Amino acid sequence: MSDTADTDHTADILCMDEIERCIDLSAGLNFIYLIGNRYGYMYVPLEIDENEFQSIIEVAQETNIENHHLIQKWFQLDQNSLPPKYVYVVRSE
Repeated sequence: MSDTADTDHTADILCMDEIERCIDLSAGLNFIYLIGNRYGYMYVPLEIDENEFQSIIEVAQETNIENHHLIQKWFQLDQNSLPPKYVYVVRSE
């Protein structure tokens, strides 16, 4: 997996695409065997429904989470989507 997939939070999408590719190319049954003893990295979601995003911001403000303004910086409202949703803005900083 590339560093780009890690920084733009698309590693999980790449993994799911690879699974679908394997299913398409396979001549028989498909199995996924997940092993390990840790949870791993939790990716930032690429999309959040508008209502859910507003709830997140409200809770962050009510509980005085210091960096709630960063959440608003990292996501941008996509009004072209139906229903509207907030999408992750890739940052190169």
